[in-house]
Amino acid sequence: KAAERGILMHASEKVIKAHGGEFPICTDYDALKERILDIVMRPPATPAKPLVIPTPLEYESAYRRMWLVLTNVAGTFAPEPWPALGAMTGIEELSTTTHDVPDYDNLMQVRARILREHKLSLENVYEKLKCLDPLPGANDFLTWLKPIVPRSFMISDSFEEFAEPIFQKLGHPMVFCNFLESDTEGYMVRHVVRVRDQKRLAVEEFQRLNFRIISIGGSFNDVPMLKAAEHGIVFKPSDDLKRSEERRVGKECRSRW
Repeated sequence: KAAERGILMHASEKVIKAHGGEFPICTDYDALKERILDIVMRPPATPAKPLVIPTPLEYESAYRRMWLVLTNVAGTFAPEPWPALGAMTGIEELSTTTHDVPDYDNLMQVRARILREHKLSLENVYEKLKCLDPLPGANDFLTWLKPIVPRSFMISDSFEEFAEPIFQKLGHPMVFCNFLESDTEGYMVRHVVRVRDQKRLAVEEFQRLNFRIISIGGSFNDVPMLKAAEHGIVFKPSDDLKRSEERRVGKECRSRW
């Protein structure tokens, strides 16, 4: 209903009965092709509009390349979920990062073990994380941003059960990628990654749609996204990222010297 044109494809009898008079129905791909051609290639005739003096297009409109902001959720608009959970529960081990366990899959197994040892099921985790609020100033920043760059999205490679409550509080378009899987007892067993390197892939996909990207992030996981964008901004970088940048700058200075 929200689209300009809607087509029912392989619809159930219940859906056809309810909406068959509202949308065209297709039962095979040849009919679907024909219907799409009717919409795209054979639109209804419309009378010509009166000639007017054309208004010069703005630079962005002339080149049809609009800016789009793509930003990581955790650390930019909301607290990082695992340190926040550690602070809520008093379990300091939950603040363990890739600095301590470099392999991310192994790190998630460490976190799963810690949760089980402290009798924290995933349901307990989700209930606690529902209390997380956006970072101070996040909503005000988004209110400021929308008139400047109307098209902006957030993406999270953290689990969607953390990101969804934040999304509801921010009221902003967001992409969820991953989730946590539990065993029969309700304890976490693994962090399921649907797509590897999804942040960089998201930047490249929007670029294929003719957007120019400003990406915002603050951790090592965000670096490929920042590099792929036309402009990358580091926001509240992690200590590890700060140290890495300091080493890189120091190495460049020594090289120049």
